[in-house]
Order: sequence, then structure tokens, then C-alpha cells
Amino acid sequence: MEERAYAALLGWFTGDGFGSQSEGREEQELSLLAPDGLTEVYTLESIYELCGMSSESSDLSVLLALSMLDNKALLADHVKACYRRYVKGEGAELSPELVSSLEHETSTTESAFILSRSLVMGLALIGKPAKRQRQLSNLESALFSTSSLAQDAAYLMSLAFSLTISEKAEDASTLVGLLQQLCSKLALDERLGQMLRTCLGRTEVKHYEGKQQKMALPLLDTVFSTLLLSDSYESGVRLLASRGGNARLCCALYGGLAASLEGSDAVPERWIDELFVSPALDSMIKKQTLFKRETIRMEKLARTLATSLLELEL
Repeated sequence: MEERAYAALLGWFTGDGFGSQSEGREEQELSLLAPDGLTEVYTLESIYELCGMSSESSDLSVLLALSMLDNKALLADHVKACYRRYVKGEGAELSPELVSSLEHETSTTESAFILSRSLVMGLALIGKPAKRQRQLSNLESALFSTSSLAQDAAYLMSLAFSLTISEKAEDASTLVGLLQQLCSKLALDERLGQMLRTCLGRTEVKHYEGKQQKMALPLLDTVFSTLLLSDSYESGVRLLASRGGNARLCCALYGGLAASLEGSDAVPERWIDELFVSPALDSMIKKQTLFKRETIRMEKLARTLATSLLELEL
């Protein structure tokens, strides 16, 4: 199980880093900028110098994990305080959703941002009874949204990671089938079950545009459809990155699931080598004794967190 957890975190971090070059761009623009496709983390380095740097999709996940490990509990106020310190740090690329949620009232929308800590939460849910799983998931997701659909979407995504990492799902079709059953059993928003049924019937990944790319339900559709239809970790990440939009989170979610099913060897070593920690995250985690005197590498961070989170009892 530890190897699957490591693979999931590595796949997530690498997906985030690969998607850095196409985040916020249009598919047509990307096809002109890279006519041969996005093949490397640094394909568009000439127009975006920070290709491979971690974003809030990875950074918040790490901060959530460190908070839970420090406190041996999920303390919402402590987690939010960590996020606020991160937002004030230098070198962080911040989404409007994150800044608004931390500075103003919690959102009522179904923003896909709610999914950005689902892997770490998935690790925290392993082995817990359903009631406790739901309680923990809602406690964390309520920091950013009061929408029941958004909270259910975050819970579903965390369950997906729990199932793959705990080896209850060995392939994408089995995973989606199990999630369908859980949607019914746990009385999750019926739109989530409908989305999963649609994914099973797709022959190609639907391309959402504009504001839909930033919403939880369309993003889940994109991630699960890609997981079902792609033949490898690399092909799936490249496809999602080539579409731009919410590329970082989309590639991270897909990358985490695909790597947890395929294993860490599926993540290209040449991509891993190009990853680096954002200055904002680097500054915060070096306050932890474990990392105080060393250069932080995303690969080592994935290994350390995989081991520690699986040993954590909440």
C-alpha cells in the first residue's frame, strides 16, 4: 500500500508540474505554440520560465498533510492558518478562489478548487468507517465551500484515491464501478452517479470550455473519462495539458489516480527531474525539523508523506 501511496503522490506532483506550462491557456493557442504537442515539462519554457514549479494544487496538499502530522488530528483552524501564511508568502501563484475563500466568506459555488486536497484526504480516510470518512472529508472541504455538491465531489474524489491506494481497485473500470456503488450507498448527490455512468459510456474525452473548466462536476468527468480511455500515465497527462484551462489541477488529479493504478514507474523520470518546489512552500516546510537543512525535492516529499500519512491515526 505504501508503494501505491508514493506513486499517487508522485503522479500528482508531476501532473501539477507538467500542467504548469499550459495553465490558463486555450487549446488553440497551445496547438500553435507547440505544433508537435507538449512532450516535456519544459516544452513551453520560452514563454513560461517556471515550468515544473509546484502550485497550490500540490502546495496546499503538502500543508494539509504536515498540519495533520504535526497535530495528529485534522484541526480546521490550524489548517486554515497554514493556508493563510502560504498565501502571504513570496513566489506563490494564487488562484482567485483560494484568496477569496481565505480573506472573505466561504464560497457557495461548486468550484473545482474543492478537489485540490483530495489525494491527501484520501490517504487519511483509508481504514476509517464511512461515518468518520464523511466527517473528516466535510470538515476539510467546508473550509472552502458550503455547497453540498462540491463537498460530495471532494468526498468522492478522496474515496477514489482511498480505493486505488488500498488496492481495492486494480483498474479504471473497476474503480468507476465501485464509486458508482458508493454514490448510491452513501446517498451522494445524484449528479455524481450520473457523471460516472456517462464516463463509462464515452468513446472520447469531452472538451469543456470557459467557466465549466473551473467547476467540480465537469472536471471530474474529464479526469475519470481520461482515466478510462488513456493507455498510459504519460498519454493522459499530455492530453489534459494540451487542452489548457485548469490544466494543473486536472493533470494532478488524473496523474495521482493513473500512477496509483499503474505504479510509480509509469511516471516519466525525465519529467520528475524537472519538478521543483515553489518558494512559498519551500519557506514553510523548511520550518519543519525533518526538512530544515536540505534541498526539498518533490520525489522525496512524496516518499516521506506516503509513509507518514499511512501511519497516521486520526
